[in-house]
Amino acid sequence: ARTASRMDHRFVGGPENLLRRSSHGRPAGADPGNLNVLNRRAHVLETALRRASAPEAARALARVYAEQAKELAREQRLDEARARARRAVVVRPDEPAALYILGVIYLARKERALAEEAFRLLIHTDPDSPYAREALRWLGH
Repeated sequence: ARTASRMDHRFVGGPENLLRRSSHGRPAGADPGNLNVLNRRAHVLETALRRASAPEAARALARVYAEQAKELAREQRLDEARARARRAVVVRPDEPAALYILGVIYLARKERALAEEAFRLLIHTDPDSPYAREALRWLGH
């Protein structure tokens, strides 16, 4: 059985929090250099995975992709955010953060059926995850 993962609060909340903007018109909490840092981190992890299959590296890469997706969504780059979130799920289909952010991005894109599918997969994959509890909230349970 899988143990409950610690929830990374950077991923918590729905589209209204994810896409929130500051009084200056920029995404709230967005750091313009953050995507550059995440891109470098992803490159290092991709290289590590090409050299040797390591579950820890795959999980780390999926989480970096999920974080990139969140940052892209904050910048209203929802097509890119969706693509990056999907990539996270491909790298690690059972990563709760990746499934959660994918669902949130679908909600932001007003793709409710796809959001529900991502959230249901998350709940099925890791029902004890704090992300699953948040997904249940969004599903109205």
